[in-house]
Amino acid sequence: MNELVSFDSVTKRFGHTEALGDLSLTGTGGSVHAVTGENGAGKSTLMNLLAGVYHPDAGTIRLKGNPVKFENPAQARRAGISSIFQELTMLPNLTIAENLFLGREPHQGGMIERRIMRQKAKEALNLVKSKADVDAYCSELSVAEQQLVEIAKGMMAEADVFILDEPTAALNAPEVAILGELIQSLKAAGRDIPLLRYRIGAQGRAPRRDGSGRRHQSRAADFPHGWADTRPALSRSRGEEEMARQRHGSL
Repeated sequence: MNELVSFDSVTKRFGHTEALGDLSLTGTGGSVHAVTGENGAGKSTLMNLLAGVYHPDAGTIRLKGNPVKFENPAQARRAGISSIFQELTMLPNLTIAENLFLGREPHQGGMIERRIMRQKAKEALNLVKSKADVDAYCSELSVAEQQLVEIAKGMMAEADVFILDEPTAALNAPEVAILGELIQSLKAAGRDIPLLRYRIGAQGRAPRRDGSGRRHQSRAADFPHGWADTRPALSRSRGEEEMARQRHGSL
């Protein structure tokens, strides 16, 4: 198989709390991995480690077989990892086009090429079948429309790995179907797509292939039709369990 990304015995701690312990996962090209787990299981920590937001305390992260240590998210993006976070990052006082190209505006002769920027922004919105005006301010968009813009921004990247953190949370059924089509197109192009904490829906089916972390058990769930190939399920770490006991008593 075409292994794109892997975690080998990765551990991440925050103080005395172990967010991830001895985690091993493999992501192959042309696969969708639906990572599930309760609150505190470490799903967002996993994503942030791969996206360069956090650094592992132990273990190795590999991209295309090579060990990587990203100092920041920009390095991860340049290496071919695109992250689409659940939290909206659009600046309300900027247009859609300006948000999509924020920090990487096309220039010529010291001037921003707004015509090119607007054209490419339209192409990005077409990917998610959004009819929004690229000159509209993001403050004018609904939450669902902003989420589609976030997804479009992530899809613009020339990436091998696309991380989607609960991408369906703010979307209605038609928009979820559009996202499903995008995921299938990325999969067909040989990309690897980890899906974290996304809304479990009806029309699920058993995956064609199961996967799990070394210390984490794979468990059954209903996923949107045809999306997931594997279902690695994360369980709470010992530190999280102890914190939960202290807050709520015996679980």
